[in-house]
Amino acid sequence: MKRKKLVLLFSVLTLCFVFVSCSDSVNLDPELIFEISTNKTIYRVNDKISVRMVLRYQGVEPILVNRRLGVTPLNLPECANSVNLSITNPLGNILKYRSRINIGCPKPKDFVILNSGEEILKSQRIDEHFHFDKVGIYTIQAAYNNTSDHPDGRDAWKGTVESNVITIRITPW
Repeated sequence: MKRKKLVLLFSVLTLCFVFVSCSDSVNLDPELIFEISTNKTIYRVNDKISVRMVLRYQGVEPILVNRRLGVTPLNLPECANSVNLSITNPLGNILKYRSRINIGCPKPKDFVILNSGEEILKSQRIDEHFHFDKVGIYTIQAAYNNTSDHPDGRDAWKGTVESNVITIRITPW
């Protein structure tokens, strides 16, 4: 009986370790919510397409966050990643980020304290960075990333929060 308890305890501890080890890649902070939307669901080829991003805090104690919410490619230095989009075209292919951009590491003005219920809003055109040339349905998901503390040394929220998934339809006319 003692051996079974030991095996059970070891199994529980192992699961806890795995869960904590994987926590950097998953949103384990239900207090910070990241949502995206578009102003419509149907666009024509060559239409301007903007995504509205909302970073909302629902915790109790105020937190310091990076408010840039700039759409960036994945291949930037870690501190320069802000929002990465994963867009799948009607053929199931992931769209490539087409622009050349490096917004650099966050500056003091990029940080803000959020109290419970406060949010940061930003809209950004995504058709300038991604080519929506196929007719059909596209799926879009975003990930908000921050790996930097405030330049003055204050601790900022760090991690990744994935957004909801949205769909848009591209039509020929």
